[in-house]
Amino acid sequence: MTPRARVQAALAFQAADKVPLQIFGAPGGLYKHGKKLRDLTAHCGHGFGSLNDLRVPDPPPTTDFDLQGSYHAIRTDE
Repeated sequence: MTPRARVQAALAFQAADKVPLQIFGAPGGLYKHGKKLRDLTAHCGHGFGSLNDLRVPDPPPTTDFDLQGSYHAIRTDE
């Protein structure tokens, strides 16, 4: 079953060979886990397009980290 057919079957409440999966490459997770997470998402695949263009983002500024080194950015909208 193709990923497209799998998604269409699930949307129509019909049986599929496996549950369709959508993976979102969140920048925070990609930054923290880097190439290992990118490779894992590419290996797993999903039913909603290609993940080949995922890239590890640039590191956030040092001001976004607390004294223990944990990411802790607070932003306020205008």
